[in-house]
Amino acid sequence: MSEITAVLDESKLRRESHGLHQLVVESLQEFLPHKRSALTPSVTRSLKMKTGFNAAEIFRKFLWYLLRERKFDTEAVDDVVAAQVNLQLSDEEVQ
Repeated sequence: MSEITAVLDESKLRRESHGLHQLVVESLQEFLPHKRSALTPSVTRSLKMKTGFNAAEIFRKFLWYLLRERKFDTEAVDDVVAAQVNLQLSDEEVQ
């Protein structure tokens, strides 16, 4: 494989990965914070299937977004807890 092909393949993978990260954030934004009670384990299970990410990866991606883009207040904390519960992650898994 030539260097050019390798760079193009890496660039393509990066774009696809970015799209999946964006899908995670946008999917969770549909529910958090305004429709928090509508977020269920079946919704997050569907998100895992669509993206190929496991629950911990989805949680980390959402947390990263939340810390960078939103005000960290009680509503944000409630969203983190809702994500953890609906992704069915234990406290040890999110540390």
